[in-house]
Amino acid sequence: MAGEIDQDSVPALRDVLEAVLDTGCLGLHVDLTAVRFIDSSGLHVLLASRDRLHERGGVLTVAPSPQTVSLLEVTQTRGLFPPAPSPSSDQPNEAS
Repeated sequence: MAGEIDQDSVPALRDVLEAVLDTGCLGLHVDLTAVRFIDSSGLHVLLASRDRLHERGGVLTVAPSPQTVSLLEVTQTRGLFPPAPSPSSDQPNEAS
């Protein structure tokens, strides 16, 4: 994703994440480093995807932008998204 994640763009993000999750993957990495704004609707989609993966033993990682980090810290949800995998480890699917 790039730009803004808000009520106007969140349906597209939700569709992409749900399509990836429907494949049965257990690991998903979301690159938000180019996101300059994210609101609560974007956070809700990330949390819903994280919960869906978590229920089946999977994990959602996020590469955050400073704005994303700020939202996660304010909402006390940063700990729910582990750090992105290192380049030397097996990479989960990526949705960007």
